[in-house]
Amino acid sequence: MRKDTNNGQERPMTQKEKNRQEQFEKLLQLSARARVIRTKMVEEAKNEYEAIAISALPLNVIITKHIYAKETGATEFRKFKEWKDDGYNIIKGSKGYPVWSVPMQRESKMTVEKEGEKEEKTFHTEHYNMCYLFSNLQVEKAETNVN
Repeated sequence: MRKDTNNGQERPMTQKEKNRQEQFEKLLQLSARARVIRTKMVEEAKNEYEAIAISALPLNVIITKHIYAKETGATEFRKFKEWKDDGYNIIKGSKGYPVWSVPMQRESKMTVEKEGEKEEKTFHTEHYNMCYLFSNLQVEKAETNVN
């Protein structure tokens, strides 16, 4: 069940929401795997500088290059629009690979009572959404019409 944001009532999840929830859970598991891989890579680093560089790698890089690439044989992952801008079409029926989006700033307000007076505090947090990438195995060069 999911709380409806319009009226606050509980309602069953739609199939689309269930699929997205499954993708989100999968991405959380992949992130845990990526952290383990990154830790192992840091431990196996040849020197301190390499270890620092590896420890700074974003989870998306580990997920795409060390998990998705090894599982599929793909060598490149890009957003839908990036492929389109470079003259490629996504092959019909291709499913995107879930990764984390760039962090979005979120502002939250909270009322805090201090010495009998109420004060409103503002907090800024980062929130990561899920987005999708497509691999080089899921695209084909778009035909160009020359008239």
